[in-house]
Amino acid sequence: MPALDLSPHVGDAMRAFDKDELAYLGLTGKIEIPIRDKLAFMLFRSLGPDAIVCREWERCDIAVLDPAGRPDHIVEMTAAITADADRGNLWWGSKMSEELENRSKRFPGIPIHQVLVTTHIRRLQAQGKALYALKYPDQVVGQLIAKRMNDGPIIESHRKAVAEHVARLGGGLRLDETFDVGQAYDAPMSVHAAYWVVEPAA
Repeated sequence: MPALDLSPHVGDAMRAFDKDELAYLGLTGKIEIPIRDKLAFMLFRSLGPDAIVCREWERCDIAVLDPAGRPDHIVEMTAAITADADRGNLWWGSKMSEELENRSKRFPGIPIHQVLVTTHIRRLQAQGKALYALKYPDQVVGQLIAKRMNDGPIIESHRKAVAEHVARLGGGLRLDETFDVGQAYDAPMSVHAAYWVVEPAA
């Protein structure tokens, strides 16, 4: 099976949105589906005629199939928010580990690619418009405002948690990058993208 490194494709997908589009999507909902769709299209354009790129194939976010319809690569996406790391709520780690175990059993011998995209609200005003548009405000608003959070510590806490999770899997990060995605209402936003691959056991 041909090797596949999603790193440049994930970066291209993140940069493919219009100005402030991903900021708005990240403020008002989960972002894994729109990013997944961009990523799938990037793979469709770049992998050539011998690869079949599918979305939601056999309940997988993305599958890359060979010309006979057999899976060569499985891609799973998860979305989170950096405030989770700051309060020690690393639910995404358990979810992604369970997903990895399930996919590895269902598709033995196939590399499992995992992408975690994490919304970071860099500033949120107590009476601003973004507060009313924010998805799941009860989970993050009090913390964001009370701590007067700033970029560095929260992002670094999240990145450390991701690196530790991937290290426990025995692998390494292939992408660890924070993208400035613009502003939604009065909230400047970033999205951190992490990507790793779990290769099948020899």
